[in-house]
Amino acid sequence: MAPRIYVSPQSYREGPEPSFILEGAAFHHAARVLRTRQGDTLQIVDGSGSEFFCTAEMSSPDSLRARVLERKALPPEPSVQVGLFCALLKGEKMEWVLQKATEVGVSRIAFFESAHCVVRAIASSSHRQERWERIIAMAAAQAGRAALPRLLGVLSFQSMLDAAGGHGIAVLLRDGAEFPRLSRASDMVSIASVALVVGPEGGFSSDEVHLARTRGLVSATLGQRILRAETAAIIAGYLVACDTL
Repeated sequence: MAPRIYVSPQSYREGPEPSFILEGAAFHHAARVLRTRQGDTLQIVDGSGSEFFCTAEMSSPDSLRARVLERKALPPEPSVQVGLFCALLKGEKMEWVLQKATEVGVSRIAFFESAHCVVRAIASSSHRQERWERIIAMAAAQAGRAALPRLLGVLSFQSMLDAAGGHGIAVLLRDGAEFPRLSRASDMVSIASVALVVGPEGGFSSDEVHLARTRGLVSATLGQRILRAETAAIIAGYLVACDTL
């Protein structure tokens, strides 16, 4: 199978021979990571719902042209847009969440600071951001997704509430919630977007629960099992994105 590369829609060029011009991160991935050469076949996804089978025709020091040979429709993205907000975890666990959340169909991913996090605030890092984006792209390619999830990075608790509040419903997943099951938190069928907020292993503080309530978040659980934070994040994302509630 030809390697899959995700590009922006703006890289598409109409004409007698439709093509994509790969620049920036997409060019780096194709030329430096995949070592694409003249005549190689590439699968390109631009978020339009299709994948394009292309042949590499020419390259310059900082760009590559891929001529379209064939266009095929990809399986549609989930009907419900899922924003997954997960409290800070140890490094390898966060990367695992990024990978698996992408595979199950989550649309937006962010980590946030919480009072009971074992990991303290993480300083901004372009290197880390690039690594996380590569993990997402590789997981999306493996899963055959038509679009990449949007990576929001690391947020403060307040910024997380602001971002979660932009969804049709925002659900705080915790023990002792008013809804014993995620499916009872709302009629998900009528909602276009759902924010799922998963706390650290130590749970949310009482102040955080109160603040979330004042911002309109509802609380729910995933049942009686005691789950690790990263497990809860993926199960919740899968249940909503894959419409299995």
